[in-house]
Amino acid sequence: MQLMRTPSGVLFGLRGEACDEPGPLLMLFGGTITDALTNPDFCRVADLLVARGWRAVAVDLPAHGSEVRAGETEWDMGAWRTRLEAGENPMEDLVRRSADVLDHCIAQGIADPQRIATAGPSRGGYSALHVAAADGRPHWVGAIAPLTRLTLIREFAFAEYLPAARALDVHHLVPRLVGKSVWLCIGNDDRRVGTDSAIEFTRLLVEENRSRGLEADVELHVLNYEGHLSTTADHDALAAWLHAKATGQASTGYSTLSLP
Repeated sequence: MQLMRTPSGVLFGLRGEACDEPGPLLMLFGGTITDALTNPDFCRVADLLVARGWRAVAVDLPAHGSEVRAGETEWDMGAWRTRLEAGENPMEDLVRRSADVLDHCIAQGIADPQRIATAGPSRGGYSALHVAAADGRPHWVGAIAPLTRLTLIREFAFAEYLPAARALDVHHLVPRLVGKSVWLCIGNDDRRVGTDSAIEFTRLLVEENRSRGLEADVELHVLNYEGHLSTTADHDALAAWLHAKATGQASTGYSTLSLP
């Protein structure tokens, strides 16, 4: 992994071999840059795709890595609530930094602008959906056990009616995700982020596509395990789906991709 900065100073990580022409790019969200691109709990999708000629980039999520502020604890989602209560939208800065990295990667010939994906697990999946909704360039979005409503997690207990938090439900992103390909998986009893909420989001996205006369290229896999977790097979299946999209192959559902 290389740590780099865009001309405007945005810190990001990059994995992938230098090539003569732009290739497919995965923007992977997994807490910190280092976790997303090197921690086995997060980076397997990047491992699988980089081995097939992709490039992978990551930025720090709000209150993670270089984005932790004084008084905040890394990985504590309570920091997001604190920022929202202070009138700050943590997704706005993430979207801005992500767009700057995409601009740089396209300008430098690293990324093919027609083959860009965002993905991540849990809060990373939530972030991937927000970035894809705000930026027209990512065509494919993958989310493993995604957070979909901030007010469902314990750090937002008793904040159900905090308007700023409810405004960031991914359900509100549906009109801006129309026409994109979206893949999700979640356990059938995920009480941390809410299985039902992920199902509801997927149904809304399918219905919105069809109401506009579009084919809904949306997959949701509800898997037989309890709790908030992801398995190696989940990461392998997401990688297989993304690689099929990049190479023009038909999607094969919950199939897996292995390291060569």
